[in-house]
Amino acid sequence: MKLRCKDGDIAVITWDLPDCLENIGRLVQVRGPLKIEDKVAYWRIQPVTPQLYAFRELDDTLARDRVTWSSRIQHPDRWMIPIGPYEELKGTDEGVMLDEPAPACVASAASEAVRTAEEVSP
Repeated sequence: MKLRCKDGDIAVITWDLPDCLENIGRLVQVRGPLKIEDKVAYWRIQPVTPQLYAFRELDDTLARDRVTWSSRIQHPDRWMIPIGPYEELKGTDEGVMLDEPAPACVASAASEAVRTAEEVSP
């Protein structure tokens, strides 16, 4: 199975459940361990900005809350596109070089989101 993301990446959410489509375009940090269910790979995620994140609870109710690593929210690998590892983006003012060019707006948003995340992180 070929994966898009790896541990430590910052990724853009490109798809979500119908009730959670507001998450599309959000930047998240990806962390292992990776979970595979029914041939679908899942990563633990944490948004890099403090806005509320939509997700389904275990009882299938819709929730919107601030998500941290302790929330243990997971997202399918195939529904995200990595834009680079967190360490490479940290403190970057002009974006990063990627194997495939990312739109300038994505690199700029990632840089701003990482700066914001560093400001709110302990």
